Amino acid sequence: TPVTIPFWTYQNNMYVYPEAVNLSGQKAKNIGLRFIFRDSDDEAIDMATMGLQVFYGKSGCASRAREARSQVTYHNKEPVFSDEIKIGLPARLHTRHHLVIAFHALALDPEKKKKEEAWTEQVIGFAVLPIYGNQRLIENGSLQLPVVLTQKLEPRYLQKLANDTQHKEFQWAESGKPVFRLHLEALSTVYMQDPVLASLGKVYHFKEFFMDEELKDTLDKFGSVSPSLAMQHLPLL
Repeated sequence: TPVTIPFWTYQNNMYVYPEAVNLSGQKAKNIGLRFIFRDSDDEAIDMATMGLQVFYGKSGCASRAREARSQVTYHNKEPVFSDEIKIGLPARLHTRHHLVIAFHALALDPEKKKKEEAWTEQVIGFAVLPIYGNQRLIENGSLQLPVVLTQKLEPRYLQKLANDTQHKEFQWAESGKPVFRLHLEALSTVYMQDPVLASLGKVYHFKEFFMDEELKDTLDKFGSVSPSLAMQHLPLL
């Protein structure tokens, strides 16, 4: 039987594995992904926007970068990806922290003589993923996200995108269907993903706003938590 011990060292990373996207309704074929991590949507986003310096750099590059990019799949409107994007999460997360995935196409301009200038990026659209809410980190697992077709997201896009449930305010790929598939794996000794453990932490830290009944209800649910998971987060509990 494996022995479970509490977390005694700091670790706060998230691994993002893009899997596939279906953009068959678009003209673009040489499709790649660009990832940025933001703590606010007060400013607009386009292909030149940089995020927080949280991405682990690849070999030979800076230790932390403000963006990460996937491989580019040639001549395929439904590309499959095999990249691993590693993010060092901020020590203090809040509800406005989110991951932005920009979908772009590489186009060749035959009139450009220099090879490095011949390829240009054309924005297809964006997918947005909030990573922290209800006092807990987003759960590990596979996700499917819709892609909004625009070259720029205007300020306050998080709420605007969330409110567009009828897909009338924005143009969406495949009428708003979740066409982008990815997998998340967070390894954090700071933030809990289990809803019961997160609720317990919330009640403790904000106990002046809670009644005894709420604390009792949370403790009653504690029995459903995996013992090994509770043991790992013992220092926080």
